[in-house]
Amino acid sequence: MRYRKVLQVSMVITMLTSGPISAQAVFPETEFSRGAPEPRHPWREMPHNKPDLRGDHRELGDEHRDFPRNTQNNQTDRQDLRQDNDVLRRDGQELRHDRQNLQADRQHRRGSRHKANKNRRKTHDDQRDLQVDRRTHRDGPPRSIAPDRE
Repeated sequence: MRYRKVLQVSMVITMLTSGPISAQAVFPETEFSRGAPEPRHPWREMPHNKPDLRGDHRELGDEHRDFPRNTQNNQTDRQDLRQDNDVLRRDGQELRHDRQNLQADRQHRRGSRHKANKNRRKTHDDQRDLQVDRRTHRDGPPRSIAPDRE
């Protein structure tokens, strides 16, 4: 079972085995606690350093341009946007090619299954030959070949 499932099952078991729990018995309500606001979870208020990009789609070089953008001249604007998009596309392609090369390299180093199956018989035969050679070297020639000594 997965960890989450085990956790859920254990929670259900503890809920079923324990008696009814009332918050009133532990914390009797007072006039101060009635008006208390709901406690906020701190992770809801944690600032994210990721920018919210849903609304405005800023192009790549907008904040790095050293001359003010002339919004009247649409042609140069379009050219700037085209250059930015080309840069982005080229970077993405290079990244993709790097990833493909890494993957191919990994597969090459791992060796393909087909080759392994093809070579298994050969390596097995080599190992068996080695074993036979070692045995004959250790035991010497078989007794029937050795000359009789009488």
